Order: sequence, then structure tokens, then C-alpha cells
Amino acid sequence: MRRLAAGLLLASLLALALPAVSVAGSYQVTTCNAAPEYVNNSWVWSSSDTSPVDHYTKHENCPERKGGTGENPDKEGGLSTTDTLELENGAPTGTNAGWTFTAPAGTSIEAITYERYIGHYLDPKNAWSPALRADGTIVAGETCLDTVEDSENCYLGAPAHEGAPLGEQTSLHAHTLTVGINCESAHEECITAPTYYRVWAAMYGATVTVNDPTPPTLGEPAGQLWETAAAGHYSKGSEALQVSATDDGGGVRAISVSSEGKQLATYEATCNYTMPQPCALSTGSQSLSVPTTELHDGRHVISVIATDAAGNVSSVASREIDIANDAPPAPTNLTATPSGTTSYIVAWTDPLSVTTPITGADYQLCPPAGAACTPPNPAPPEGPILLTLPAPGQWHISVWLTNAAGLSGLSPATAYFTIQSPPETNPGAPGSSHFSPGSPESAHATARRLHLTSRVRHDMLYLHVSGAERISALVIHFTVYIRRRIVARFSRTIRIRHGQGNLAISLRSRLASAATIKVTTGTNSITIQLPRLRR
Repeated sequence: MRRLAAGLLLASLLALALPAVSVAGSYQVTTCNAAPEYVNNSWVWSSSDTSPVDHYTKHENCPERKGGTGENPDKEGGLSTTDTLELENGAPTGTNAGWTFTAPAGTSIEAITYERYIGHYLDPKNAWSPALRADGTIVAGETCLDTVEDSENCYLGAPAHEGAPLGEQTSLHAHTLTVGINCESAHEECITAPTYYRVWAAMYGATVTVNDPTPPTLGEPAGQLWETAAAGHYSKGSEALQVSATDDGGGVRAISVSSEGKQLATYEATCNYTMPQPCALSTGSQSLSVPTTELHDGRHVISVIATDAAGNVSSVASREIDIANDAPPAPTNLTATPSGTTSYIVAWTDPLSVTTPITGADYQLCPPAGAACTPPNPAPPEGPILLTLPAPGQWHISVWLTNAAGLSGLSPATAYFTIQSPPETNPGAPGSSHFSPGSPESAHATARRLHLTSRVRHDMLYLHVSGAERISALVIHFTVYIRRRIVARFSRTIRIRHGQGNLAISLRSRLASAATIKVTTGTNSITIQLPRLRR
């Protein structure tokens, strides 16, 4: 069976339908001024002060900016940290406090775009160190406070300079980021006092880029669609598919089902990109309804793929399915050949262009107006059937086909018959049986059983008919198969003399070497397997 690599086209389709990320393999987490509705769901405040009274105070006020550069710079808003101004004693060396962003397990922080305001006042020994730190180390560009004693303020897009460019740090490769204040005094403590000494670090907004190198893991699909395909049956309508996926980084964002580049169904997780881990690590089992009607009848490859918060895609689970949504068309060449005064041999031709094989037929005989039709009766896919009309009048037969998916044609073929009363035995005379569509008058059958024999020699098929004394000419129908596929249909007429007739048909070399021929006339048929001829 043919295999298609259609699942590889899914990444481009998912990019159109799902939240944007910076590049495949990373996602961005926003906070405060950079976040929708100015929320903070990713930075957590903490302090390492071991003294009985905490020397640090926090504020969380997004997006309000109060004050400016006045008396209380710690109340600028955003995520801020300051020393406690009313303490008589200093802060011990090594203590720290601030707001920290922690990357999920298996990921790393690659970059940050941010606006912040840091500074100190009356700090003659530069003992206080407010800054942005990556894994505890001050990030380059955050060192403006190290060279000026006593007092200094540093802004990046902060309120005192509206419109100032934001800060940007790249190639961080860190697990944590912290915006806060550290006591790094060489004299055992950092000064705090009731009135004068102050230090602060405030962040008003941030966009953190998280690198997530690991793709999600797709669970084995299940459900009606998958099981129908595994059993080799036909799928039709909308069928259920059970899907699941897990991820060790930012979580699973979506699971998509497609066929040859056409997206059929998608599960989209609820993700929040203000969280360090935006999506759930596991989707659990999700049921999708896959509309097979979006694809034409025939064989297709269904592909399932999962995408995580960073745009990484899983391996593809795929399976070939046979789809059949269209009922077979009506049979063609519906013919009726008289076989006595009230009986007919009814035959038809199956359409050759159907995708789903024809496996059977049904017919219904309807009497003159006002009477009920017979229940549908099964018939071979290509007939023929012997039909006996029970009473005089105009009758008609309807024949429709059934395919391998169990679908029956809605548009049957119909033929009409008229038996006049009283019927006569002289064919063609008034009162005899007639049918429409017609066939040659010479093709009158007999109630006596016919005997058909055949042989093949030198690309010629020889057919002998016996036991037909009352027939002057007989129409023989041929159906030619190669590997169970119909490749030709034709009819020939045998002239009958003294109850016997012979017919010779020239066969092409290809047919003579490979074909099977079914010969049908009246209620009789034989199947001829042509021998492989020597050349």
C-alpha cells in the first residue's frame, strides 16, 4: 500500500491557527505593562533576610506608577522592592530580596526585553546593589550603580523618562532572572536609617523569551476512525478519533489531524502566555470528530501531530484509510430479453469509474398503477436475473447497486414491460410479450435448458451451444476480467441450426494470456479461464 508523508505539512497550517511564538523552539512570557490586562503571573517575590524583622518591603502594582523620583521611589508601581526605612539597624551582608522569574524544567531563559527603575540614595560606600541578575549574577549593562558613590538613579523605559528605549538582554542561557536589591557591603551590613538611606529596584514590564528544545510526545491514537482503518473497513461521515500528548517544557498547545495537507480537526489547549509554563503538560485523552466528507472517496493517509507552546512538533502518527461517502451510480445498459411469454432475462452493466467496488445489487418489481411493489430483492452485482411477470399489464423493474461500504445507489435504472391479455406464443404477433428497452427479435430464448461449452486455441475462443432447437439466433454476453477487474464487455449473436450453434472470437494476445471470461445467456453462464498460450 502506498504511504504518504503528508503529516510534515502540518507545521505551516498550525502556525496560522494557533498563538504566535517568536521562533520555533521558543515562546515568550509577558508581565505587567507588556502583558494583556497588565497582570503578573510569572514573577515571584522572595527575601533571604534571616533577621527577626524583614529589612525589605515589596510592592505589586501593575501598571500604576505613583510618585516619580520624589520621596518614595519604591512606590513607582510595577514589581518593586525597597529596604525598610524605619529600621535603626542595618541589613546584614548577603541578604537580598526581589522578584524572580524561573524557567520550567527542561527550558532556559534566552532573552528579556524590559523597563525598570533602580537606584540608591545616600549610600557612600556603594554597599547596596540593585540590579537585574541571571542565576544570581548581575547581567551586563546593569552596572551603572557600581561607579558612583552616594546616590544614583538608573532608568530603562522608566516613568521619569517616558518614551525611553526599553532594556534588552540576549544570550542569557539562564534558569532564573531576578530584579531586586542585594546587600554586598564589605563592612558586614548595609546602612538603613529612619530618614535618609534608601535603595530600590522596580520593574514595570517584561517579555521573557524561553527556549524549549524538546518536542512533545504524541500518544497512540485510538477510536472509531483508527480502528476502522486497522480492520480494513471503509470510513464514512464523521468518525471519532481519540488523541493525547505530553510535554516536558512549556506544555502542549495543540493536536492536529490532517490528510495530505488538508487540516480536518484540531484540539487546541487553553494556554496563558503570562505564565512561565503557558500550557498544561498533558492533554489527557481528547475526542475529535473527523469529517471524512472533506476528502474524496478512495484511499488516503490520516496524520496526527502535536505542537507544544514553543512551536515544536511531535513525531507523526499516520494510517491509511479507505473513505466511501458516495453511493454508487445507477447501473447502465439495462436490458430485458424475453424468455417465454411472461418471463424476461434482465441484465445490466456496472459503471467502470466507481472508486468503491460494487458488491451487490437490488431490484424491485412494480405492477400497474394502484398496486404495491414487491419488496427489494438481492441480485448479483452484474446480474442477470430471470423475471416472471405474474399478471397482464404494464410493469417496471428498478435496479440499484450496493458498494463494499454498504451504500446503495439512490438513482436506480428502470425498464418497463407490457403483457397484453391473453398472451400468445407467436413471438412478435399481437398479444405477445414486449419489453423496453428492446433487443433483436432473433434473441428469443427457450424454456429448454441451454448447454454451453468452450475451448481456446491459437488466440481463438470457440463456443458451442446445444439444446436450443426452438431458437434461430441467440445473443451471448461476454465480460472479460484481468485480476478481477473488468476490462471489457461485449455481445455476440450465435446462429442456431438444428438445435446447435457455434461462435469463434479472435482474442488479443494479452487477453488470451491473462484473462478470465464470463459468458452469460438466459439463465446459463460459464466462466472460462484462458490458458497461457505458447508463442
